Amino acid sequence: RLGGDWNNFDFNLFFDGTVGNKIYNYPRYRLESGNFNGNYSTTLANSWRPDNQNTDMPRFSVTDGADNKWAYTDRWLEDGSYIRLKTLDIGY
Repeated sequence: RLGGDWNNFDFNLFFDGTVGNKIYNYPRYRLESGNFNGNYSTTLANSWRPDNQNTDMPRFSVTDGADNKWAYTDRWLEDGSYIRLKTLDIGY
C-alpha cells in the first residue's frame, strides 16, 4: 500500500503481484503443436527440416507416428510474474 496527500487531495494505491511462478500457455500449445484441426501458428513455417536445422521450433508433421507433437513439455511454460495496480483511491 502506498499513499499520501497533496493540496487537499489524498490518494492510496494498492499493488498486487507475484514473482517466479510459471504458467502453461495452452493456446500457444494448440497453435504451435499441430495437434488440432483448424488454425496453426505462422511460427510453424520456421519448423525444423533438413534445409532449416538452425531453429528452436521442432519438426512439424501431421503424420508423426511417434505422436511427439502431442508431448506436454516445458516448451509451453512461460514466466507468470506480474505486478498490477489493484486499487487507486483519490479523494478531496
